[in-house]
Amino acid sequence: MKLKMQRIYFLLFGALLVLPALARADGMPEETPKKRRVTKQVERYEPPPPPPEPVHEQTRIPMETTTEEPCEWKFRLSPGMTIWFFDKESNLPGPAAALDVWRTDVPLNFHVGVEGRHMYLGQEAADFAREAPDKTTRITFIRIPFALEYMHPLAERVMWYAGLGPDIIHTANDLEDTNVGMHIGTRLHYAFDKHWGAAVEAGYMWGDVDGEGEDVSLDNAYITPTVSYTF
Repeated sequence: MKLKMQRIYFLLFGALLVLPALARADGMPEETPKKRRVTKQVERYEPPPPPPEPVHEQTRIPMETTTEEPCEWKFRLSPGMTIWFFDKESNLPGPAAALDVWRTDVPLNFHVGVEGRHMYLGQEAADFAREAPDKTTRITFIRIPFALEYMHPLAERVMWYAGLGPDIIHTANDLEDTNVGMHIGTRLHYAFDKHWGAAVEAGYMWGDVDGEGEDVSLDNAYITPTVSYTF
């Protein structure tokens, strides 16, 4: 009996050892290790980038910088010859000279001149001053015109002037008197270069001097060609 009980204990003990191992072997399937998929990286062919386009530098055109000429005073001397077409006397020529002064930034010109010659007066109002009854009254006629003129360029070398102003009229010799007249005139000036030029002036002057009973008229139209030098 005792031996039988020992065998039973031995079988139970052996079953306790074997059953867990069988349970693990039969009931829990053995995990199969997962195979790692090795993906072979295929290098993609990428074409090389296109070469950079050549940069064309734009030629910079230098900007024109206009420098204004400095404003300055100008002076011009103009000798010439005047021809007077008197209303009541004979037509006569005489020497003349003029001075012009202006600023380069203002279209105005100051003009002053001097003209004169010896002449005879045929008007009855001047007979009282003659040296002898059988002679004609002789005078020295001097005219000093002043004018403020507007100036405007007509071409690259041509300047046009137009103005008016008073005249100092003086007579000497047989008939001596000084009076004030007036004139209106216009002039064209052509510049040969920076200094030399030529001009033609035309106008009309109103003036007289005292006579016997009435004034001695010296009204006249005139034309004056000149050469000029600009400083």
